[in-house]
Amino acid sequence: MNARQNREKQPLRLLIVDGVAHTRHSLASFLQLQENLEVVGETAVAADALHLTQQLNPDVIIMGLNLLDMDGFSAAQELRKVDPTCAIILLTIRSQAQDVQKAKDAGAIALIETSAGIDPILFILSSISSDDVEGK
Repeated sequence: MNARQNREKQPLRLLIVDGVAHTRHSLASFLQLQENLEVVGETAVAADALHLTQQLNPDVIIMGLNLLDMDGFSAAQELRKVDPTCAIILLTIRSQAQDVQKAKDAGAIALIETSAGIDPILFILSSISSDDVEGK
C-alpha cells in the first residue's frame, strides 16, 4: 500500500501545471479554497511536473495543453510513466475533434475547455475520492 492509499478522507492532492501564470495561479487559488482539495504544487514546465509528481505524490494533475517545454499530451504520457495511479485532467482553450482521443491516448481522464468554467473541473474532482483515484 502506498502513501496515497494510506490516507483516508484526506483532501485530494492537486498539482497544477499550465504555461500561463495567470491561469495557473487563478486555478490554484480557487481550488485551494475548496474544503476537500489541497493544491500541493504548481509549475509551468513539464520537466518540473515530472519531478514534483515524484516528490509530492499528487492524486490529480490538472494541466494545460500549452506548457513552456512541451505540449500537454506528451507531458501526460510522461507523467503516466512516473505515476500511473495519478489522474490527469487536461485543459484547453479550444479543442478539436481529435483532441479528445489524443487526451485518452495520453492517459488523461478528461479534456476540458477552459471556456466551460470551473464547474466541469469541480464535477470531475468530486467524482474522485482520495482512496479511489483512477488506476488504483
